[in-house]
Order: sequence, then structure tokens, then C-alpha cells
Amino acid sequence: MKRNISKMLKRCLIYSLILIFGLPFGAIAFGADKASASEKKVSVSKAEFSKKTTSEPEKAIVQKDITSPLPPKIEGFAQDRVYLQGQKIDLNMFFKGEKNLDVWANTSVLDPSFPEKLNALPVGDGIWHLETPKLTENLNIKTSGFTIYATDPSGNSINQQVKIVLKQSPKMANVTHSLSTDNELTLSWNYSKLVEQYLVEWNIYGESNVSQKVLNGNLTGTKINNLQSGTSYVVKVLILKKGEKGRVTELNVKTSGISPKSVIGTSSINNTLTTKTTPSIGNGVATTKRVAQTPKSDANVTPEATTSPTPSPTPSEKGAAAGGWSKLLVALSILIIAAGAALGGYYGYEWLMLRSKDKEDREPPESNSRW
Repeated sequence: MKRNISKMLKRCLIYSLILIFGLPFGAIAFGADKASASEKKVSVSKAEFSKKTTSEPEKAIVQKDITSPLPPKIEGFAQDRVYLQGQKIDLNMFFKGEKNLDVWANTSVLDPSFPEKLNALPVGDGIWHLETPKLTENLNIKTSGFTIYATDPSGNSINQQVKIVLKQSPKMANVTHSLSTDNELTLSWNYSKLVEQYLVEWNIYGESNVSQKVLNGNLTGTKINNLQSGTSYVVKVLILKKGEKGRVTELNVKTSGISPKSVIGTSSINNTLTTKTTPSIGNGVATTKRVAQTPKSDANVTPEATTSPTPSPTPSEKGAAAGGWSKLLVALSILIIAAGAALGGYYGYEWLMLRSKDKEDREPPESNSRW
């Protein structure tokens, strides 16, 4: 019994020693095999990656054989790229070596009234023309510019930012005027470095004939001569920027003196009618007769109206008129007498007939009896 127990203990001790010393060596051997396998896998993946990278560039070159349009050269900007209310943005864009492009700009950022997509028109030789409407009072002065887009038939496109400055049109501040004794009008205003030119217009109130003159932007006033006396004028001072009209200041001015129209009307009537005294033929008494005369010719005087007087009737005309009335009265008298005679005859006949009938009724009838 004791021997069997000692043998079992010896076997357990031997197996324990084998496990204690055999497990570490087995783990080391298994780890080495795993590391070698992973190295083989990594080497295979590196080879595949290198093969792919060498073939892909050739494929990209074959597909990418069209280049995008080159950025355009833009001309036609205003001075300092400053645009005012009432002006247009008018630009020419040059695309080198391009013929078939779709060119447009996003202009709604400049003015809400502008279209969001404004197409540029080709004018030939790789040039596209872009023209916006006039900037309104609602222009966006906070914007720094807009974007131009260009697309070729293959779908390649570019966009280019265009920087400009928007400003409200300057006002004609403190426009004053004065009239001299000879009706010379003097206008004056403040200087503004943003103004290129001034346009001064004037016309008689209610008339369409307008006179005007253009002045340099560095001037601060002007004079208007040869105005009519006693006449109301409408005077306008406008700002010009590249020929476009900007803000306007309007004045109503009336010159001193008497209007030439009223003088012409009075003189024409006074010179047309004169008084001439001639003796009458019948009674030897002087009578007054108005005679129409032709006014003197004057290039600057146009008579408005002439009055022709009615001449007095002559004695013979008076006699003829009197004789006519007398004949008319005689004819009326005869007609009245004839009508009275006719009425008298009729009623007289009726009276006689009634009387004779009454007489017959009063006479007694004759008797035929004998005594």
C-alpha cells in the first residue's frame, strides 16, 4: 500500500516538473512561428500596394486630358473701381484660346433688382461682354464685389472674384442762386471729388424747349445769361458719371421785370386801333369813326389779336332802311283792314239772315174762309 502511494507521488512530481519547464519553451516556439507568418503577410500586402501605385498614375493621365479655362483678363472698370447710383457696370473679359464658353456673373449681390445670373455675350476673338442695368438707390454698398463664372463644353469651370466699390451718388449740397438786375442767374455749390462732370439744364416753366451745358467736376458754380424778364424758369443741376445722369437738384426761379409776352400783347392792340374824326355828310356834325391800321413790322413783336371796328351806316343806308320799314307797316295795315272787312261782312250777313227769319215768324197766316 505504501509502495503504491510512493509511486503515485513520484509520477505527480515528474509530471509537475515537465509542465513547469516545458510550457515556457512551447510558448516561445509558438510565438516565433506566428511572427514569421505575420511578416510574410505584411510583405505580400506591400508588394500589392506598390503594384497599384505604379499603375494608377498612367490611368489618371489618360482620363485627365482636358484642362480648365484660364482666368480671364478683365477691362473696362470705372476710375478706382468705384460705381455710383445711376451707373452701369460695363466690362470686357478676355479668355485666351477659348471660343465656346458659358460666361455669367452673380450680380444680385450688387443690387437686389439685378438678376442672380446675368449672362455675358460673346463678341468674338475670345472676348465676352458683361453689362448690368443701372444701379438703383437700393444698391448694396456693403458688398466688396461679385463673381464671374466660365464653363467649357466638357464641364470644366472656373470662377473669378471681381472687386469693386459701390457708393451712393453724392448729393448737390448747398446749391444756392442769385439774380442780378439784368436777370443774370448765378449758381453755386460745394466741391466733391467724386463728381466727374455737372450738367446744368434750364427752361421756361411749362415749355419743353430745354437749354443745357456741361461743366467740369472741379467747378463749383456757373452763370446763365439772357433770361427773359418777369418769367418763371425751372433750373436743374445734375451729376454726370461716365455720361450717366446721377442725382438732380431742381430750382424754381422767377426773373424780375415785366414779361415780354404781356408787353407784346398790349402794344399790338394799342397800335392796331386808332381814332379818326371825320365830318358827317348829312347834318354837318362831326362824328367819330374807328379805323383799323396795320402795325409796323417787327421781327421780335408778334401781335396776338387785332380788332376790326364796325363802320357807321351812311344816310342813304339809313333812308333805305327807313323806307323798308314803312312799306312793311303799310302792308300790315292793309292786311288788318282786309281781315276786319271780311269778319264784318260775315257777321253782317248772319245778322240779316236771322232778322228776316224772325220777321217771317211774327206775321200771321192768311185765312181762306169766306163770310
